[in-house]
Amino acid sequence: MTKKEPETVLQPVGKDEMNLAEYPFTLLTRRVSENQKTIEVQQQVRTETGEVITQSWVVTGSDRYGLPLAIDEDIYIALMKILKDGGFRDRTIPFTRYQILRILGKDISKREYDRIQQSLDRLVGTTITSKNAFWDNRTRSYVSKAFHIFESYELYREQPGRKSARSPELPMSYVVLSSFLFESVKSGYVKNLDIEFYLSLRTPLAKRLFRFLDKKAYNIRTF
Repeated sequence: MTKKEPETVLQPVGKDEMNLAEYPFTLLTRRVSENQKTIEVQQQVRTETGEVITQSWVVTGSDRYGLPLAIDEDIYIALMKILKDGGFRDRTIPFTRYQILRILGKDISKREYDRIQQSLDRLVGTTITSKNAFWDNRTRSYVSKAFHIFESYELYREQPGRKSARSPELPMSYVVLSSFLFESVKSGYVKNLDIEFYLSLRTPLAKRLFRFLDKKAYNIRTF
């Protein structure tokens, strides 16, 4: 039995996992960089107990597909919105490419469909190694962990058009959020994200800063 394709409701509010809002996981470029193989962040912070710790966040891409690009951050935002609209019931996120492009306000074309698959290749192939940097909301402490953002995907053929031309005999495409990130989401370590404003920003740097500063403002409002 095939799954019924969900209606895409264009609401401006999504959700953002706050560790991925705090630290970068994509380049700020729109093209693959042959020279940059990693993204690295290192800083010192003071914990709630007053201890000063060194945090390290290292992002590596696969040899074939490289590091995630700016467009991949948009794809992540769209997928998180779909996850949120589904009530965070399961880390398997069913979608169509038409649905993603509608959320992002992009043209419905074969070129954009292909870009989504390229984004998924990069995102699934990315590993993040966190040392004392990932906040575990259940234990209220930092944890060291190596993980992927998405574990796998299955993408079924669609014909671009005015509406999704997915064959009714085919199941939905899907991507699987890593169990580690899904547990963080389920623990409540997420914030609202104004997708309409996010997408109105013209540069990847502006989008990245908005997510980062919005997370910082959330912490101030919360604590």
